[in-house]
Amino acid sequence: MIRVEPSFEIPYARFMSEYPSIIIIGAGPAGTATALELVRQGVPAHSITLLDRQPFPRDKLCGGAITQRGWAYLARWKVQLDHVFYSEGMYFSSRGQGQCLKEPGVLATVDRYELDAVLLQKARSLGVRFQVLQVKAIEQQASGWLIRGGDVTLRADYLVGADGVASQVRRALGLPKGRLGHLLEVTVDRPANKRMPQYLTMDFTSVFQGVQGYCWEFPFVSAKDGKTYLKYGVMDKCGELSKAKLRDLLYSYMQQQGIDDQPKAEGYPERYLTKGGHFIFDRAVLVGDAHGVDPWLGEGLAVAFEQAEYVAGLLAKACKRQAILPVWKNHWFPWTAAGRNHVVLRVIANRVYGGHRQFWVRLMTSNKALAALTRKKRFKGYGRFFGHLVGISWIVIKNAARGFYEGRSSTRQSER
Repeated sequence: MIRVEPSFEIPYARFMSEYPSIIIIGAGPAGTATALELVRQGVPAHSITLLDRQPFPRDKLCGGAITQRGWAYLARWKVQLDHVFYSEGMYFSSRGQGQCLKEPGVLATVDRYELDAVLLQKARSLGVRFQVLQVKAIEQQASGWLIRGGDVTLRADYLVGADGVASQVRRALGLPKGRLGHLLEVTVDRPANKRMPQYLTMDFTSVFQGVQGYCWEFPFVSAKDGKTYLKYGVMDKCGELSKAKLRDLLYSYMQQQGIDDQPKAEGYPERYLTKGGHFIFDRAVLVGDAHGVDPWLGEGLAVAFEQAEYVAGLLAKACKRQAILPVWKNHWFPWTAAGRNHVVLRVIANRVYGGHRQFWVRLMTSNKALAALTRKKRFKGYGRFFGHLVGISWIVIKNAARGFYEGRSSTRQSER
């Protein structure tokens, strides 16, 4: 079993180095990715401290899907996982109709119990400090931060908020909570008469029932016993539906997939990327769920890694100059490769869950040209749609025109 040992505790710490200190609150994938990128970009590992309220490994509710964007980062950090379920693609469906969209490279699900611990173990092996600490208070000072927990007081020149949806760092920065989405998830054994799915299935039928989201079926391999299980869940981006209604939708979807069991559904909130959401401040940054995840499918791991790479570069430069962070970089991020794709994902999410959902869901689940695009060698993969704006725009325009003329034709026939 993987176990990550914390560093020794100290009652007061400003580490014995002239190099600025960086404290990362939250040792999940977003926090450890930031630490790994900081070390890769030249920041001394001994000046970086990861804090988390729980020891590792620990259980974490999550679909656990990682697209090839995420796997590229894991390969960069030389992180290897033993329990992975490799998928052949994403299967988008609605009202009994669907199609598979391929993902170039690796598309797979992982067990967060293993992933989080292995990432943290990798950071520790490079010399990054890790301390289990329940943070009670965060105070901003003129030239840094004070973090208090119990009888421990830590001082940092720079602070990274990787502490999830209920981020204490967000509150310390005076940011509003904002609208949160909600998810429900269950894990079940695969019935003997059910074939193991080879795709990550996402069903958008719930969009027509007032849900800004979808139901999913993800196989995954447990790191605890090595067995393959099925995860079922439902995502509601607006967060306005009651848990009872979401639970009914989830159980109904499971029955359609041949699962009669109704285990207790665990729920958790999620924050989605929004236009103009700042995550860079004078001496602090936000990454992962503290900032936001993909607003279309809710992918969080690859998004967190991309954010980590961006803010680590800014922190590394600021540390060398011992200067404040360039806040104007908030406005530059949408023009970066990752930022442009985040913008496209936000636009798609607004269309799929907005007023034209009928058209967009039909496009995703039945358009052969879109499926053919994902099978081409030049396809860059999910979350990199900015590289295919011309092709995707042509598919959208062509289908919109076809729908318009079909509608005109049916109207004429009815008039006759």
